Amino acid sequence: MVIISATKSLILSAKGEKIGLLVILRNITEMKKNEQAIIDQARIVKEKNSLLEQRQTLIEKQSEELTQSNSELKRLNATKDRFFSIIAHDLRNPFNALVGISELLVQQFRQFSNEEIQNYLNIIYTSSQSGHELLENLLQWSRAQTGHINYEPIPLSLKAVVFEIVALLEGEALHKKIHLQVEIREDVTINADENMLQTVLRNLVSNAIKFTNSGGKVTIDADVADDFAVVSVTDNGVGISKDDLQNLFKEEQTYTTPGTQDETGSGLGLLLCKEFIEHHGGNIRVESEKGKGSSFIFTLPLMK
Repeated sequence: MVIISATKSLILSAKGEKIGLLVILRNITEMKKNEQAIIDQARIVKEKNSLLEQRQTLIEKQSEELTQSNSELKRLNATKDRFFSIIAHDLRNPFNALVGISELLVQQFRQFSNEEIQNYLNIIYTSSQSGHELLENLLQWSRAQTGHINYEPIPLSLKAVVFEIVALLEGEALHKKIHLQVEIREDVTINADENMLQTVLRNLVSNAIKFTNSGGKVTIDADVADDFAVVSVTDNGVGISKDDLQNLFKEEQTYTTPGTQDETGSGLGLLLCKEFIEHHGGNIRVESEKGKGSSFIFTLPLMK
């Protein structure tokens, strides 16, 4: 009996151990399943987070592009408003003078003395020059703003281009009895777009003439520093105040003032100068003292 009882106890014990082992194995299996489920869930969460990050990046990029588009739209609207403002006001002024004076001469020509006729002809000449200069700047500016102006740098003799502009503006200078002086070496060769350079020089020299009193002088000279030509257009005219100097080259606060013979301007010329010089990798600045004159200084790359 004792043997049978012991045998039964061993059998029951073995069954218990087997059942316990099965439970442990089942628990391990469940744990593995749970672990895999957690891994799978973590992977899904990671993928969703990655998608969210991608979407967030896309949203930020689209927001940045929208901000840039809005900024560009505002700039274009400001440009358009400025353009029409110039047409409506600045361009109308010289034409009003031309129409008014020419009508007066046509209707009352025989009643005027030679001196009076000469005076009226001077007004017509000045108004014509102002209108032509403004039209040239408007065309250049509109092309620059719409990206329709080409930048094609070529080797150029700086002195030769300056002399072309001096010849173009000589009549304007003679009209005010202003001496134009060029002090540039023959060997200064630059790498520049000829049309842009002519626009820059035309505006700066014309401005110098405009703001110089009769009998004054305008000097165009150039030095060489590193890989650049440093060009200066200097006059001994009315100069610019410190407050007005801060508004030069700013589209939103364009500096305009009548010349010494009430010549008009729109301020577009200096904006074009800045834009065209920066196209060449150069810079432009001004030194001036009220009542003593101004010097506009810009840099252009030398031909290597």
